[in-house]
Amino acid sequence: MIETTLFAKTMIILCSQLSIVFGLTFYILKKSKEAYFNNTTFLGMSFRGAMNLKQEFDLIPYIEDSRGFPKHMHLANATKDDIPVMAIDEESRVKWQKLGYVVSPPANKFLNAIFVSWAILLFILVFIGYFSVPLGVAVFTIQSILMGLLLGFLFLEMDENDGIRALKITLLATLFSGFIGYSDIGTAIYNSGIVQNILFFGLLALIVFEFSRTTFKFSRNTIRFKAFFGVGLFILFLFYDFARLNELSGYSNKWDTAFQIALSLYLDIINLLLEILEAMD
Repeated sequence: MIETTLFAKTMIILCSQLSIVFGLTFYILKKSKEAYFNNTTFLGMSFRGAMNLKQEFDLIPYIEDSRGFPKHMHLANATKDDIPVMAIDEESRVKWQKLGYVVSPPANKFLNAIFVSWAILLFILVFIGYFSVPLGVAVFTIQSILMGLLLGFLFLEMDENDGIRALKITLLATLFSGFIGYSDIGTAIYNSGIVQNILFFGLLALIVFEFSRTTFKFSRNTIRFKAFFGVGLFILFLFYDFARLNELSGYSNKWDTAFQIALSLYLDIINLLLEILEAMD
């Protein structure tokens, strides 16, 4: 009987989860377009049609504001120092609107619940695979479903055409990284202490920057530079994790090992996609 290799086990887990994520993403885009053409809503959202600078059809999601007064309003180009205001009737709404304020859209409670659930499951997932692979795969699958929903809405919020292009770039970069990781270059990367230090301090720098964004306002060029840095960093992570898979294939052909590597590669790919999206936005 031929035993399944560690590479095959890892790819079974990884590819099944990515299929769920990207399959749901395209499902969200498809149903949103159907809702637009049928003049209906999808998951509580309505849609407007527009043309982007490349003359491509672009869906713009929004939530119908069925609330009465009072209405929260904010400056269209608000900074962290600008204070929202409250319009208590139509007269005050018009007054604030003349000063540059717009009505704050109602919150998408469904999307907020998905995000919170996804964040909790992702945190649990990092630890649960060490104790039970079947349970880990189950949690992984639920998390991937939520990630697919979030990614679909993220594509719609920016421009789904750019989102699809970013996805293609991510998949090509992943395939390229896989070939490099399984080569002699990948072995050198895996055994290099310098590369491990670059990955550690690079990831630390990204985390510090993201936390800093909650306090400081950075220019668009600075954020884009960070995004390109993140793209390079996560491609290097992909090189390293594929090389690690190649190294472990020789002596640790276990499902729990495959689960941990698949999770690492999954996080590399998702983070790479998010950085590419931020660089393109």
